Order: sequence, then structure tokens, then C-alpha cells
Amino acid sequence: MAFARVQRCATRDVQRETRDKRRTTRDAPQETIAKKCAARWCDNKRATKDVWLKTRGPRPVTSNLHVELTVDPPVVIRDIPIKLICSRNIEDEMVYTVKWIRGTHEFFRYTPGDKHPFKQFVIPGLSIQSNESNGTHVLVKFFEHELSGNFSCEVTSESSFNTKNDTKFIEVISLPPYDPILKTNVDSYKPGDELIANCTTGPAKPIPNITIFVNDEPLRPLSTTWLSSYDRARAVVKIKLTPAHFSAGLLRLSCRATIYDVYARRRNMDFFAPNNGPRPERITHNSGASTCFINWFLMLILLFLPMVLCQDYEDLLETAPSDAFQYYDESEMNAMMSAIGG
Repeated sequence: MAFARVQRCATRDVQRETRDKRRTTRDAPQETIAKKCAARWCDNKRATKDVWLKTRGPRPVTSNLHVELTVDPPVVIRDIPIKLICSRNIEDEMVYTVKWIRGTHEFFRYTPGDKHPFKQFVIPGLSIQSNESNGTHVLVKFFEHELSGNFSCEVTSESSFNTKNDTKFIEVISLPPYDPILKTNVDSYKPGDELIANCTTGPAKPIPNITIFVNDEPLRPLSTTWLSSYDRARAVVKIKLTPAHFSAGLLRLSCRATIYDVYARRRNMDFFAPNNGPRPERITHNSGASTCFINWFLMLILLFLPMVLCQDYEDLLETAPSDAFQYYDESEMNAMMSAIGG
């Protein structure tokens, strides 16, 4: 019983002390409590700042991060490598990561803080030449026109993880493998005939534009067809020919195929006026008297040459010895041949 009584007394004393402490804290001035909290927060902040300065150095300011994507050359042709240059106004020490993205698909990444800073990701039809790429540019080659679209360069700073990007639209051009083909309904024309011609381009993306000319004057096509299944274009023209079309003795039909300022090819067909084939170049001399003298000289040679030849033959007969010409009797020749034959 005595032990229980002592235990209860001790418990009451502890409860009384706890109640007194609470009352003291409640009655203390509010500004004292605020000062204690502020001091505790400043100590924690100072400690955090000291750790940052010791491990990472002063935090750089990257609020003015600027990023620009440049395509070099600006015209992208299939199977020809290009550079996608990502320019920024911060050094590599301040860069957390640089990404090159097509649409929403990343295909190359540069992380200078990693052990292996370069990583590439597969996109069908896009080839990355990693040995000629670095943290500033990527050398790529396009194999498909379908890769045309938005390409972005995204830079994230190391300090504040501030991210900026720049986007450019790239169209991949696939050039035709051969020049345009020009055909007509007949092989020759004369004034009054109707000329019908068509011009067809080779497969390309985008499909080329076609212009048909007569004597360098463009014609409005009767119909223009885009053969989308073959990535080709075809234009047809029809025109009634007049003598004015043959004013220079020649009618020239032309077809020109173009793709922007990158591709331009031309095919020509020439038609001569009726009974007006190719004429030889006129031969001229410096003096007309010399031409007349040469013609008379040639005529004199032709007249006197037979007379000279006849005179020489008569002299040969007179001066030749009597036995120079021998005549054989036919009977003697036959006897000789029979003797030889045995």
C-alpha cells in the first residue's frame, strides 16, 4: 500500500511540471517565439548554402537562355547529309542536356555530365553519322520524303533546369532520276496543223511543276494530271499552228520541269518549216576576181589535157623500134599450146 501511494505522488508531480511548462510557453511573448523560429530557419538556410558552395560552386543565372536551330544547307535533298546546328548562349558546363527531336520522337541526345554523353535513338528512314556529330550539331541523312516535318532542338540548363527550344520545318526533296519526256502526235508539222503534245516528269517528291513552250512562249495546258501513285506529273497542250509559228523557219517545242529553286530541267523538240530543211552555210571569199580566175584556169586545163595526151601517144609510136610490137599467128599459138599440153 505504501509503495502505491508513493507512485501516485510521483505521477502527480510529473503532471504538474508538464502543466507548468505548457502554461509558461503559452504566456510567453509572441515576438520571442518568432525570433526563435527565424533564427532556426536562418541556420538551416545558411547550412544549405554552405553545402552548395562547397560542392557545386556559385549558382549561375540562366533566366536569359536562348536557343536557335539552324539547318545547313537550308534545302534538304534526299540522300545528301545535312547539319542540324543547335546554338545556345551558355557553355557546356552549364548544360544539363541537349536533345534533337523530330515531331515528338527524340533521335539524338547530348548529356555532358554522363560517362557516355552521346545517345542516339532509331527513327526509320533517318541515318545519324555519329562520328561527325557532337554536342553542338548532328549530321543526318534522310532516306524518305515522309520524314518531312517539324524538327526541334531542346536545351536544359544545369542550374535551374530551365528549358528552351527552337523548331524548324524541314521538307525532304526527292529529285527525279531523269529529265522530262516530251512527245507529240506526229513527227512533222506545217501551218494549219493541230499540234498535240504531252510532257511527263520522272518520279519525285514533291511532284514537279510543268511548263510547255512554243518558240519560248508558255502555253496554257489543256489538262494537267498528277500521277500521285507514281509521284509524277503530266501536262497536255493543243494548239493550231499558223505561219507565224514558222517565221524563223523553225518551230521549237519545249517542256520545263521545276521543283522550287532546287531542280530545273528542259527538253526541246525542233520542227522545220515544210520544204525548208537544213541549209548549208554560205561560203564567201574576200575577192570575187580570184574566184573567176580559178574557174577559167580549170576550164583551160580540161580543154588542153586531151590534146596533150594524143600528141604524146603519136610521138611514142614514131620513136618506138620496129620489133617493139610483135604479132602472133593464131595457128602458131595453137600449135604451141598443144605442145605444152603434151
